Amino acid sequence: MAQRQEILLEVLALDIMMYLKLDDYGNVYVVGMTEDGNNFGIFPHVFGNPGQKDVFLIKLNNSLTSILYNDVFASPNNDVGYAVDIKNGRVLITG
Repeated sequence: MAQRQEILLEVLALDIMMYLKLDDYGNVYVVGMTEDGNNFGIFPHVFGNPGQKDVFLIKLNNSLTSILYNDVFASPNNDVGYAVDIKNGRVLITG
């Protein structure tokens, strides 16, 4: 019997997913808002100084078995990621 692998993303009431997108390889990008930028997800890369609300971006592989990256984009202001797109290999976030 094949062993099943699972990914656990601890989502608190402070984290809200706003949008998800698949790239050409089937990888999944999830963008949204967190109120705990320093402690979001597993080993987040935090860019900036977290404020009350910060943008998060998670990339999962196409089989949903690995987190490829987990980033937080922060400022002292309220920041929310509303959508994500992939163009020419670049990730674009609107918010």
